[in-house]
Amino acid sequence: MPDASETSVPRKKFLVSAPLQVSVALSVLGTVVLFTGVYAVAILLVGSDGSSWDDLSSQAATRLGMLVTGVYFLLVLLAVFVVAIRSTHRIAGPLGVIEAAARGMLEGDLEQRLELRDRDHLKSLAEAMTEIRKRWQTEREARRDYHVRFRQALEEGDLGKLGQLHQEFAGTFVELETEREAA
Repeated sequence: MPDASETSVPRKKFLVSAPLQVSVALSVLGTVVLFTGVYAVAILLVGSDGSSWDDLSSQAATRLGMLVTGVYFLLVLLAVFVVAIRSTHRIAGPLGVIEAAARGMLEGDLEQRLELRDRDHLKSLAEAMTEIRKRWQTEREARRDYHVRFRQALEEGDLGKLGQLHQEFAGTFVELETEREAA
């Protein structure tokens, strides 16, 4: 059961960006229009060798029509399949990269960079993950520095320095909380 202080992330209206959806829709539409044009030309050219549709027997015309229609639909299905694979690759690839980066961050690896290709989608998510990684890295480095200085002060037995470090740490913590609330 979620904590009462937790808030849920609002859902986006679209699963992916509207430009991606428009791109896929236009690709599929363009493919269907292209193959429909080829189909229409094939139908028109059947009788162009001097014979006419009337010269074909009814059975031959039916077989030829079925063959051309079958080839047309197979080509359309193949084209739609290729468009779908290419489009989903632009989403699934970046999601795999982002997931690997998130798992690395959970394991403490804050050095890896998230790199997507120019035409990949989900770049805004990758940029947000990069910002998170940078903040965590900065916080981790600040904590390490604090611990080194704290140990040195302990070893030296310098209570004044320990008090100063405590104040610095408390101030840094307040700053980080303020930044998080502002973001």
